[in-house]
Amino acid sequence: MLARIVSIITPVILIILVGWLYGRKAHPDMAGINRATLDVIAPLLVVSAFVSKDFVLADQLVLLACAIAVVLGSGVLAWIVARALRVDPRTFVPPMMFNNCGNMGLPLSVFAFGPAGLAPAVALFAASNLMHFTIGMKIVNRHASIAQIARNPMVLATVAGVGLSLARPWFALPEPVYQSIKLLGDATVPLMLFALGVRMKDVSLRNWGMGLVGAVACPLTGIAWRCRSHTGCR
Repeated sequence: MLARIVSIITPVILIILVGWLYGRKAHPDMAGINRATLDVIAPLLVVSAFVSKDFVLADQLVLLACAIAVVLGSGVLAWIVARALRVDPRTFVPPMMFNNCGNMGLPLSVFAFGPAGLAPAVALFAASNLMHFTIGMKIVNRHASIAQIARNPMVLATVAGVGLSLARPWFALPEPVYQSIKLLGDATVPLMLFALGVRMKDVSLRNWGMGLVGAVACPLTGIAWRCRSHTGCR
């Protein structure tokens, strides 16, 4: 079991390490790549996963509902923790609600479950990002424009992916179009891990105390909410 866990985690750590080493040596400007990943490549991954022949939206509804419940429930508990610690909920609550299900979650799902694990993981990624760029943006900035939120590429990709998945009995993307979308979307995972490694060269330990609180509170609030809503944990 331990060897299996190590084999799953090691590729993720190694890619991040490569990004970190390259970042320290070359100090690259990743702004353009990061922007392209968020605006084009990651949204195409969402679309390609939803229209994949192996993905059936109806089979993922329970998973998506549970993901939404955990995110929202974690936010409620994190807000209580923030008030108790007297920290600004706008900066504390969103990181507790929205975990790194893209950079870390997607590759870990692929390495743990194989190609069959990618589509459900992308569905969770899409649901989390949809809430991140809607509810999360409103938490951080209550004056955020609804029109601007609606134009976010991840929001548009999620809506398009769901629509194409529901329309599959009557309409399917031409195979060359699907393969083009998939080819670009598949670049999301390595690019995200590499970019994460590059960003880690600038990590500051000045606020390590609050970071430690968040690192402990984030999984605990998720587990606590899940146990509260799961009959087997009562």
